[in-house]
Amino acid sequence: MIMKKKHIYIPLFAVVVPVVFAACTSGMGMGEEVDMQNPSISTYKPLNNAYVKSEFEIAGVWDDNVAVTRIVVSVTGKSGAAAGAPLLEFDNAKIDAVKKTWKMTIAINKEGAFLITAVAYDAAMNKMSDIITVTVDNSPPVVEKSYITRYDGAPPVILKEDASALETMPKNYANIDYFQNERFTVNVYLKESYGMRRSALELYEAVNGSLGETPVYRQEYEGQSIFSPTWRIDADALPGSGGGGGCPP
Repeated sequence: MIMKKKHIYIPLFAVVVPVVFAACTSGMGMGEEVDMQNPSISTYKPLNNAYVKSEFEIAGVWDDNVAVTRIVVSVTGKSGAAAGAPLLEFDNAKIDAVKKTWKMTIAINKEGAFLITAVAYDAAMNKMSDIITVTVDNSPPVVEKSYITRYDGAPPVILKEDASALETMPKNYANIDYFQNERFTVNVYLKESYGMRRSALELYEAVNGSLGETPVYRQEYEGQSIFSPTWRIDADALPGSGGGGGCPP
């Protein structure tokens, strides 16, 4: 008996599993991009070492690889008991993203020298600062004494002896009876805590017992730290003849 071989067929099924590979990006495996670049900031108003009133505008420019989102200005005492101590902080700067400028108005209700620090921040809290010095001067100069010395031996004409502030001076004046070609000197003793930029003397003609509208003579001193200016005036430099009125600066 002949045995026949049986052939057994086992079907094989190939399973194809699609594998989708995501495209690699430059940040793969490194997380999000980190901003580590500090911004820059500078102040152009007021100028360094400027004299200012108690309320003034501070302004400047900035730059950053992304954008500056916040600018904080702080005020620190420069000398004396307040040296190094933070006094004020302002966080209301107007930031122009197109022109890359910034500005704000601040107020310092004390006189003296102060350090003004402006700090720029970007969204990642990177920061950079700029420092200037300003001197706050709210008080006008004070006339301690002023008088006229005449060259003909006449007694001095007293213009002002009390120490009231210039801005509150009454419009009183002293008549000067002069002859043509006479010479006289106006002496003014001033008191000013931080020095003066300019002082001026104006002479007005007396009109019906009052000052004329425009000065007939004007002389200025320019420069800092003018505490006791003296003007020597020749009468022939004045128009006409008769009486005039002198007003200290």
